[in-house]
Amino acid sequence: MKITLRPYAKDKNRWQIDIRLANPSQPQTEIRRRMVAPGGHDQKQARTWGERQVAALLRELVGEGAKVEALSAEQRRSSNEVGSKEGGGEAGLTTDDARPILQDAL
Repeated sequence: MKITLRPYAKDKNRWQIDIRLANPSQPQTEIRRRMVAPGGHDQKQARTWGERQVAALLRELVGEGAKVEALSAEQRRSSNEVGSKEGGGEAGLTTDDARPILQDAL
């Protein structure tokens, strides 16, 4: 991770923060975000603000990765149910589908 500060070109009283870090899900790629710190911050405060933005960025990236993994797991489950239903007969039924059959047998 690398944080670079420079005076913001459009307002010399503000700081531009350039953040570079390795992508947690793909370490060979680099993520670069450039943002401007709020007005009224000196250089040290702007760096601290930038470090908090790094933490938020990482939470966002990790959260997105977890959502993608959860979605792919859900898609695998739903495709398995579809595949088992295509076989026909009672063997392809899910547990919810089989309940009425079991109740009729009793």
